[in-house]
Amino acid sequence: MPPTPTVIPNGARIRELREATGLSAAELGARLRRHVTTIQNAERGRPVSLIIIGQLSRALGAQPAELIADDSTPERT
Repeated sequence: MPPTPTVIPNGARIRELREATGLSAAELGARLRRHVTTIQNAERGRPVSLIIIGQLSRALGAQPAELIADDSTPERT
C-alpha cells in the first residue's frame, strides 16, 4: 500500500475547535482511537497524515481545509 501523504496542520485552529467542544486532547484522541501525542503533535503544527486530518475534521465538525496550514498560518512550537 502506498504511503499516506502528510500535511502541515493548522494547529491553532485544531486546538481552538477542540477546546470549543470541551474535549481534552486525551479525550479527542480516545474518540479517534489515536494516542494523545497524535493530537498534541497536530496542535503543534507537526506533519500528520491526511487520514488524521479527515478524522479530526469529522470529530470537530470542520472542513478538512480548515485544519491544514497555509502560508499565512503561524506555526506553533
